[in-house]
Amino acid sequence: MLSLRQNIMVAGKTGQKEKKWYGATVLDLYDSEALISMPRIKGQVMVPEENETLEISFVNGETRYLYETTVCQVFGQEALVIAQPVQVDRIDFRQYPRARADLEVLFAETRPGDADPEYKRGYLVDISGNGMRLAADQLCSPGTKFSIKLNLPAGDGIMPVEVEGLVVRVVVDDRKDPAEYQLGLKYTRVDKKHRDMIVQYVNQRLNRT
Repeated sequence: MLSLRQNIMVAGKTGQKEKKWYGATVLDLYDSEALISMPRIKGQVMVPEENETLEISFVNGETRYLYETTVCQVFGQEALVIAQPVQVDRIDFRQYPRARADLEVLFAETRPGDADPEYKRGYLVDISGNGMRLAADQLCSPGTKFSIKLNLPAGDGIMPVEVEGLVVRVVVDDRKDPAEYQLGLKYTRVDKKHRDMIVQYVNQRLNRT
């Protein structure tokens, strides 16, 4: 199921609801094992012990897969060998890992019959395969629908992405002047190509050293 050079997410088996996911890459594949790079997140290295249980997550198309594995061998802080899965579970997009980001976005409230919405500038706080959080100077209520445009870094260039989202929560940061509003949105419309680009961007952010 895994493939060479595939980006995967790794978490310790802690039993906690909020897991800390690290990014890694598949370096080699064997009959019953896989060699992966040492999991990292923002320069922090996860160094598991041999026989430790880990959770592995990866995306294939529009589906996320999750399974438990055992650490077979550790090579310093460079790589480790994990066992191939016995059972793999399919997980929906709501459990995608999330990465922090600092990108400018354009967003506009969408209303029926409004063919030319007014776009305003905001900033992306974090993003995942099923939603995002953006900071704006505009207060709105949960249930508000937005059209969102942003440019994601991709290799040596940028890739424009457009999604539609529904505000599910609002957090006011009144420590700033003027006050800043952080809007948590879940996607209501995103095509496969753009979702795949977002997932790839998240993996790249979490894989950064």
